[in-house]
Formats: sequence, structure tokens, C-alpha cells
Amino acid sequence: MFTLNLLLCFLGLCYGSFVGSYIVRFPRIIDPESDITMSSPRSKCESCGETLKVHMLIPLLSYLVQKGKCSYCRKSIGTFYFINELLHLLLMALMLWAGLFSSLTELLTLFLVVSSLYAQFILDLKHFSLSIYLSVKILVLGLIINYSGFFADIQSAVLGFTAGYLSLFLINKIFYYFRKKEGIGGGDFILLASIGALFGYQMLSVVVLLGSLFSLLIYLFKRSNFDNRVPFGSGLALSALLIIWIKISVV
Repeated sequence: MFTLNLLLCFLGLCYGSFVGSYIVRFPRIIDPESDITMSSPRSKCESCGETLKVHMLIPLLSYLVQKGKCSYCRKSIGTFYFINELLHLLLMALMLWAGLFSSLTELLTLFLVVSSLYAQFILDLKHFSLSIYLSVKILVLGLIINYSGFFADIQSAVLGFTAGYLSLFLINKIFYYFRKKEGIGGGDFILLASIGALFGYQMLSVVVLLGSLFSLLIYLFKRSNFDNRVPFGSGLALSALLIIWIKISVV
């Protein structure tokens, strides 16, 4: 069991490294004029542009060994990668320590869901854009974990993703009819649909209410950064993470 847990922590750490790269590269990945993908080009130092060798990309260890500096130009490396990898390691370790999951499938599925919601929170906060790939992943994982009724029964999950998408879609259409401009981004529709698949249609009103409150709080504290735009996707992701924490805590 100890060996398995150690392996899972290592996998969680490696996945955290992947998520960090995805967050950093995301604006260029979705840019139609960019040729950036997750696999190309290879990782480079953001200061000097030198291509990093394999041993410089080992999660956590490479940062510590290099003392937070590039081996080529000796300029400081941003702490985002290190913190992001550490968070994923701690998340996996905490989930294993809690021992609340009846199967490895449940544990890994929820780990991926939490990681994806975290990434969506960061993406909308920094770039006012959400990843369709991550939302669809949350949706599929939500249906998988609810096949055995983890958060909701499968019927409620299916109704949840349908109602989640249609509710924001219709609200946006009504807003557009009166104001002649989009009020809610299409990425928010898909994210709420994925959260609906995770918790079932019964929780959608709670998710939207909490998400709206969180979004407004974020906007009020960071108003100068947002140019009169509210990061609703970040609020939805944060509300989903809070509900997961509450539901897991009361098990």
C-alpha cells in the first residue's frame, strides 16, 4: 500500500507539472495564428530563451536543485510552476490520507476534477478565457463518478449538464436581445454544464449563486485588472471546489 501511495503522489506531481505548462501555454494554444501546442516547441527559459534539458524539468526537484534560477542565465525562475506542482502533490497526499474513497477510480477521478476546476479558475482569472477541453473533461468525469452515485444519481447528472448549459445560454440570448451584446461567454455555458454533470441539476442554483458572489468579490478586489469584466468562470470553478470540499468533509 505504501508503494502504491508513493506512486500515486509521484503521478499527481507529474500531472501538476503538465497542468502548469497548460495554463502558461493556453493563450498561445488557442491563438489561431500561433503554432504552440503542449508538445511543441520544447520548454524554454522565459528570460534567455534557451531550451531546457530533461533534468531541468523534473517537478519540484529541478527548482530546488537550481535554487530557483535558470542554469543558463542565472535569472530567477517564476514560482508558479513550483507552487502549482506542490499543490498537486499535497492534493493527492491529502486525498490518500483522508481515505474517503471506496476505489482507486473514485480517487483519481476526483483528483482530475479538482485539478481541472483549479486550472479553469486560474485561466479565467488571468486571461478571461476558459478551456473547452477542461470543461468537457470535467463533464465526462462527472458522469463517470456519478455512475455509482458519488455526488448524484446518473439521471440527475445528465439533467444537470443539460440544464446547466441551457440556462446560461438562454439568459445570454435574452441579454443580447435587449442590449445587443454578449453578456456571458460561451465557455461559461460549458463549464456550468460540466458542474451540473458533477453535482446534478439540484445544485445548479446554489452553484450559480455562489459563483456570482465569488465573481463579484474577485472583481471588487481586483477591479483595476478586469476592465469592467467579471470573471464569472473563476467564480463558478471556485463555488464547485467549495461544494466538493463540503460534500467530502461531511461524508
